[in-house]
Amino acid sequence: MGCRGRAPASTLVRLAVDPGSVSAIGQGVPEGRAPSGIPVVPDHGRRLPGRGAHLHPDPACVEKAVTRRAIPRALRLAGAADLSAVERWAAELAGPEDRTGGTDMEAGHTR
Repeated sequence: MGCRGRAPASTLVRLAVDPGSVSAIGQGVPEGRAPSGIPVVPDHGRRLPGRGAHLHPDPACVEKAVTRRAIPRALRLAGAADLSAVERWAAELAGPEDRTGGTDMEAGHTR
């Protein structure tokens, strides 16, 4: 979906709509929290109900999918999508080296 490359399904991560949050959206928004869209989460167990979209477990692939707005389109979402859980997962994949922007935080040097 992001890089449009092909791979065996066993190597890809499934993304799906979080069913618990969707039912909460219909009941109203919790106090102090603004609605940001339909929550999309990584489905590592491949067990969440509904339509799924598959993605390489690569931060660059996730970034391309988010930039192209391919995730809501692949899931056929009618409204806005909340991709914060997917973006957090991609940041965890990147590792600490990529998150610091190439600087050595302790010494203050660039790599």
